[in-house]
Amino acid sequence: MKLLVVVSNYPHPGHPSSGAFNERSARALQELGHGVEVLAPRPYAPRSLAACHARWRAYEQIVERETRGGLAIYRPAYLQLPGAGGVLRPDWCAYLSCARRSSKRHRTDPYDAILAFNLILAGGLAWRLARRLNIPAAGWATGSDVRVPVNSAHGRAVSAALQRLDLMFYQSRELLERAAALCGVPRELFSPRRHVVLPRGVEMPPAPSPEARRSMRAELGVRADQIMVLFVGRIVKAKGAFELIEAVELARRERREIVCVLVGAHAGFDDSAELRERLRRAPELAAHVQLLPACAPEKVWQYLNAADIFAFPSHREGMPNSLLEAMAAGLPALAYAIPPVLEIDHGLDALKLVLPANVSELARGLAELAQSPELRRRLGANGQARVLSGYQTQASLAEAARRLQALAGRRRGGAFSAAAPVLSAPPRAESQ
Repeated sequence: MKLLVVVSNYPHPGHPSSGAFNERSARALQELGHGVEVLAPRPYAPRSLAACHARWRAYEQIVERETRGGLAIYRPAYLQLPGAGGVLRPDWCAYLSCARRSSKRHRTDPYDAILAFNLILAGGLAWRLARRLNIPAAGWATGSDVRVPVNSAHGRAVSAALQRLDLMFYQSRELLERAAALCGVPRELFSPRRHVVLPRGVEMPPAPSPEARRSMRAELGVRADQIMVLFVGRIVKAKGAFELIEAVELARRERREIVCVLVGAHAGFDDSAELRERLRRAPELAAHVQLLPACAPEKVWQYLNAADIFAFPSHREGMPNSLLEAMAAGLPALAYAIPPVLEIDHGLDALKLVLPANVSELARGLAELAQSPELRRRLGANGQARVLSGYQTQASLAEAARRLQALAGRRRGGAFSAAAPVLSAPPRAESQ
């Protein structure tokens, strides 16, 4: 099957970790034997903005066409107003920038179907292209895309995508509930054939290496007798990064061997400057906390191999892939008990869960894990088994491709049509 994968972000020189899981999903589809091209529209970056703002400097570094890992990636520029909050519909602007080129590519080497990750930009672009090319399109709700206000420009874009895409996947049951609320219908009225809960999952980690562990800890200045707490993700308040360092400060009063490493800082894209300032004002804590830049996905496994505890104090998620990676690596993990995390744990004692946004509980959890090697061993083993049993990228993408290929087959056979409402299948009429 020839697939056009549409994404709102994908790794690029200005931000190598942006959209890392989109890239892994595209590669998994390729490894499954499908032909894959990636369409990743980029905001048009005027030189005046690029000269004065880190985010726009990163955008300016994106090239229009490239090949990564054997995958052809096309990144047309579309108009976006800085700080305008979606006044210009990004899905419509992106469609205008790439519709003609996609049609030309389709005539030369036809696509069988389209798969979009994230609904705000990619979902709207996908269903419009699908109408133009007369092929089926599926979307994957990843998290914040279905948490937008109903009456906002982004809310209208997502609602349209939910109604017009031929097939929908959701990273978690919570996202399915939110999608139904966005469409103004009870979840029970969503057709289970068209609306499918399917986490994208994560790749399996490389085998742990004691030598690599010692080397990375030496690089970080972490002694063998210290307990290294690791955080990997965007350094923003909603991910709990600030609460984590508060919890580390409290936990160290009981367990002095605790140190913390946060990986993911990227100037212009997060709150890392504010966190650095917070550490600057607390030099005693700063001596035991390291804030490191975002890194290539391959290096994340090295950090996981070096750590003793993974901390995931995020306030909301679609499906926490960084947490799944830590669990896959056999690392004991501590997390706020938010809906998708509870879905992962599923009562299987795979995670140490604490009340959301409760710094005291987070600190107690860190101290408890630091104190008990046996607890860390049990959670690490249970967590790894949980991920292996239901959160593997290859299996999830194979299931998604199977369902999408069935739609593509119906289209080729002349039986594909969809004139029903959002509850079962989308309308096929052209619309903005």
